[in-house]
Amino acid sequence: MVYFRCAFTFIVTAVLVLSVATVHSKNVPDQSFPLTLIHINDLHARFEETNQKSSTCLKSSECIAGIARVYHTIKSLKEQYKAQNPLYLNAGDNFQGTLWYTLLRWNVTAHFIKQLPPDAMTLGNHEFDHSPKGLAPYLRELEKKRIPTVVANIALNGEPALAESKITHSTVLDVAGRKVGVIGALYDKTHEVSPTGKVTFTNAIEAVRKEAQKLKSDGIEIVIVLSHCGLDVDKQLAEKAGDLFDVI
Repeated sequence: MVYFRCAFTFIVTAVLVLSVATVHSKNVPDQSFPLTLIHINDLHARFEETNQKSSTCLKSSECIAGIARVYHTIKSLKEQYKAQNPLYLNAGDNFQGTLWYTLLRWNVTAHFIKQLPPDAMTLGNHEFDHSPKGLAPYLRELEKKRIPTVVANIALNGEPALAESKITHSTVLDVAGRKVGVIGALYDKTHEVSPTGKVTFTNAIEAVRKEAQKLKSDGIEIVIVLSHCGLDVDKQLAEKAGDLFDVI
């Protein structure tokens, strides 16, 4: 297993560059299999470039971030690592943080995410900032692009706003003929700090372990955990369930 996590920074390009890893799965028979992960989390509606203090980017300041840089970096990394099977993953918290989101909410976020769709994504706690009703249309838009949303420890509990959502515990991607499982996980106290309606979250470690066992029993050789649980929980995941997956 490879343990891999980046602390969030508004320098999105740096996050993407640091978040690239080539994984040689120990479970793949006969030969090693290169797998490149391009990862981003906590975009927080930073669609415009900012200065290094996350405020207005002036001509006199050194500008960073912005959706144009994100697109450029992701596309460049995909091209650079095209022989190493690149996957682009989004670990959530795309909502909240700028006037873009305050005024336009889910629709502007969905618009930009769809321009360069991730291969899989999970949710962050801020996706529930305006309740499941504020999340549901966002998910419907992403589903039009067939972007899988994975959260293994979510319990919808009959939440009407998400009755038609296609959130799954995991998804299986075909990468150069290999099956790669991606399991999602979200901080299990999210329902205590965000207006999640009827939605609650179970223990992330137990849920990930159970889903990883299912994927392994289905013959999935490479398993990735896409987590929005925080570094402390990620470390526990690696310690208590790391025998069942390859990358976190």
